[in-house]
Amino acid sequence: YVADEVQTGLMRSGTMWCSVGYGAEPDMIVTGKGLSGGYYPVSAVIMNDRAGQWLKDDGFAQTTSFSTSELGCYVGTKVLDITSRDSTRRNVSRLSELFSKRLAEIQSRHRFLAGVRQRGVIMGLVTAHPEGSTALMAALYRNGVWAMRANFDQRVLQFKAGLLMNDDMANTVLDALDMSLGQAAAMLGVED
Repeated sequence: YVADEVQTGLMRSGTMWCSVGYGAEPDMIVTGKGLSGGYYPVSAVIMNDRAGQWLKDDGFAQTTSFSTSELGCYVGTKVLDITSRDSTRRNVSRLSELFSKRLAEIQSRHRFLAGVRQRGVIMGLVTAHPEGSTALMAALYRNGVWAMRANFDQRVLQFKAGLLMNDDMANTVLDALDMSLGQAAAMLGVED
């Protein structure tokens, strides 16, 4: 079993690896994006003993044009250090609760926000329009928040908080969302 943790890993789901948080035991975990800390492109494949046995037998059999990035390894090590800290875990837990509470309040005022999917600081905001995420993405951008629509469902906006975000910044982002929902609904000519 290979778990793709490129977007969900490194504490974003509230656990180091989202699949493990659901009780799965992957043979391999693929990680990237967050592993770079946003500074240096790096990715990794983490294997259990069974999946990685061939490396013990013949480690030189694995080659690549872009391997042996000492700087990337240093950055990735620092990211793992930061995401493994108890303070980071506590912050993710606090942020998850703050977003859950505030999103419920915001949703109660906006019919355009039809649903909230959340696991840790990874959220999907479901709009009440077939292409609502595009309008919401544009409104948020104009209000200083960058978020991206989910390509698999144009109603859903990916809404992901930073692991180290403080409460003031989280509330600023949520205030911008509150304002943007009405603007997005107006752009589409739907009732909010």
